[in-house]
Order: sequence, then C-alpha cells, then structure tokens
Amino acid sequence: MGDAIPEVARIVALADVYDSLTHVRPDKNAWTHKASIAEIQRLSGTHFDPKMVELFAPMVNRLRRTFTKDQFDAHLSTVGYASRALIARDRVQGLLVEAQALLDV
Repeated sequence: MGDAIPEVARIVALADVYDSLTHVRPDKNAWTHKASIAEIQRLSGTHFDPKMVELFAPMVNRLRRTFTKDQFDAHLSTVGYASRALIARDRVQGLLVEAQALLDV
C-alpha cells in the first residue's frame, strides 16, 4: 500500500513490532535486540516500509548502546508520554468530556 498508509502509522508499526519482539509475552519469550532488528530488516519491503526500516534500525541501535535495557524502556516511556500527539489526544479527550458534561446538564 506504500504511501497510502500514513507515515505515522508506518512508524508506529515498526515500534510496536520491535516492542512486542523484545518483551516477554504470555505466548513467547523476549527476543534479543539483534534478532528483533534482523527480523524487522527481513520484513523490510513486505511488512515494513524500507525507508522507515533504514531510519529505524540505526536509531534503535544507537539508543540501545546508550541505555541499558531498563533505562531504554524508561527513556522511551518518558519521551512517549511527553509527545505532542499524546498531549493533543489528552486535550481532545478532556474537551469531549467537558462537552458531554454540558450536554448532560
């Protein structure tokens, strides 16, 4: 589908799969960072946008060299919660709650 999929969705897909692969799930053990990146690169061009993989892999490699695994997860959580997208989502959600309260009066 290429460019028909919004860029942000292509980025989130990569991050979501990386997160899923590198963490324990009820049905699987955590993969290593190296194995996870290799799998993402293997799926480049079929499941993932090659341009995004080209940018994602070196970025995650650099972050993993900078942080321990626990620090890495904490850093991504901190950065994620401070993202403009989540702040905007929370603001819109607050406005919707306020609007609903006005309708309920």
